[in-house]
Amino acid sequence: MDWQDEYKSKLMTAEEAVKPIKSGDRVHIPLTEPPELLTNTLALRKDEVKGVHIDVSAPVYPMGWFNPGYEDSFPVTIWNYAGVARLGLQERRLEYIPMAISAAGHILDSQRRPGETKPIDHLMVRVTAPNERGFCTFGTSLWYKQTCVKHAKRIIAEIEDTMYRTFGDIFIHVSQIDAFVENTRKLITDDELEAALAAMEPERQAKIRPIADKIGPRMRATILPLATLLPLELVDMIPSYLALIEPGEEEKAIAGYLSSLIRDRDCIQTGVGTPSAYMPELGAYDHAHELGYHSEMAARGVARLVDKGIITGKYKNFHPRKAIASTWDGCDEFETRDIIHNNPMFELYDASYVWNTYHRNENMTATNNIISIDLSGQINSETIFGTMIVNGPGGQPESHTGALRAPGGRAISLMRSSAVGGTISNVVPTLEPGTTVTIPRYWADYVISEHGIAKLMGKTFRERAGELIAIAHPDFRAELKKEAQKLFYP
Repeated sequence: MDWQDEYKSKLMTAEEAVKPIKSGDRVHIPLTEPPELLTNTLALRKDEVKGVHIDVSAPVYPMGWFNPGYEDSFPVTIWNYAGVARLGLQERRLEYIPMAISAAGHILDSQRRPGETKPIDHLMVRVTAPNERGFCTFGTSLWYKQTCVKHAKRIIAEIEDTMYRTFGDIFIHVSQIDAFVENTRKLITDDELEAALAAMEPERQAKIRPIADKIGPRMRATILPLATLLPLELVDMIPSYLALIEPGEEEKAIAGYLSSLIRDRDCIQTGVGTPSAYMPELGAYDHAHELGYHSEMAARGVARLVDKGIITGKYKNFHPRKAIASTWDGCDEFETRDIIHNNPMFELYDASYVWNTYHRNENMTATNNIISIDLSGQINSETIFGTMIVNGPGGQPESHTGALRAPGGRAISLMRSSAVGGTISNVVPTLEPGTTVTIPRYWADYVISEHGIAKLMGKTFRERAGELIAIAHPDFRAELKKEAQKLFYP
């Protein structure tokens, strides 16, 4: 049987594809680009099944089982990043796995860890249509999908032909997939966007228009329904989630300090939270020459740095002349469409490979974000008010420690000095009980706020406190000095 005949034999409706899922099975939906038709169709079986375990990594739209009342039919576990499931986590209706992305293989490999893993009975993924050789791709969003493919008992693929294509280890053959469902996404044109906005109440329209104006027709197909369904207070989170909020003076100052640390021929990594997501577009890297790129993902503007010849990869000693990531999520749709799509300079590899090879490039410079940091250098990038989950660790632990293992490498952490309109200091004497430590103090390196650069590596507690107080918000420095005296002096 040739691949075309095999594809036709496996092509079915969404209802047929999810029908074999039975009570007690485990369904895995890796990040990102979730197969919306498949997940929505499965959620409709709420009254037919019990205890179908749903593992979702970094959810980007509100799947039905996030709502109250689905717990018996679809118990949900969030992997790594909370995304739009934060409310369910806060209400403790959903469970959470704190994980490093590169550790997915350990969680899924039942042969090496019998009885300890969460095996995949059904893997749901979105892929492009097969090419002339019968290979589909995962588009621009790979993450750890190849690891999932290796361990899944059954693979259900939703074909979506508007996905952009890239290169690297992103292919999956028709023969590897058990069921196909075709679902060509309808792109939302400018006229259709205006019609949809006009049908909304004025308050919702005012919140959604600035978001919709900054994203392309493909992204609108995901974000517009999301913004229409979410409570208004959660719509306010979308610009932050997509890094669409306009940078302020604080971010501009941080970009200036970061620029002073970036050297020619550095191989860079960028986080996509704030403030690091703003750094490429604020010119933090523009002065440098022959930069490399090796990261789990990319922030807006990274592809443009490649297009401008600032990122060339010429001096990378691993994957030279290539920009390497496990996903191009984080770039805006326009640079994905115009620069990354079908461009062999951009390659994707499974997260386990990206992080296992991270430290092989010299002069790795990792740039990630901080929610809070204490005077000893413990970095929290995941929780607020102690235990409330805001983010997962993402690739920050691997990129931070990987950079420090690389010859000439440095790990840079960015933060605003204060939060909630300047009423809360992000530099604290000690972390609140229950706060997650994303980066232990012994790995703390450079920390940048809008007030300067703190250099922590190799410093004593007293020296670290002095460095951090100097970049704290001025309104909190006097109190921080008093607390430092109590903590670190006789």
